[in-house]
Amino acid sequence: MTNRFFLLFGAMMVLLFGGVFVIRYFRTGELLADQLIGVAVGAIVFIWAFIWRQRNKIRE
Repeated sequence: MTNRFFLLFGAMMVLLFGGVFVIRYFRTGELLADQLIGVAVGAIVFIWAFIWRQRNKIRE
C-alpha cells in the first residue's frame, strides 16, 4: 500500500461521512455519532498519511 492510497482513503472518508453528517444535521438537527466517528477516523488517517509523506520527503 502506498501513501497515496491512505491520503485518498482519508479524504474520501471525510467527504462521505462529513457530507452525510452535514446534510442530516441541517435537515433534521440530529448529531449522529456514527457519522462523527467516521469523520474523525478519516481525518486521523488523512493527517497521518500527510505526516508520513512529509517525513519521507525529508529522508530522501
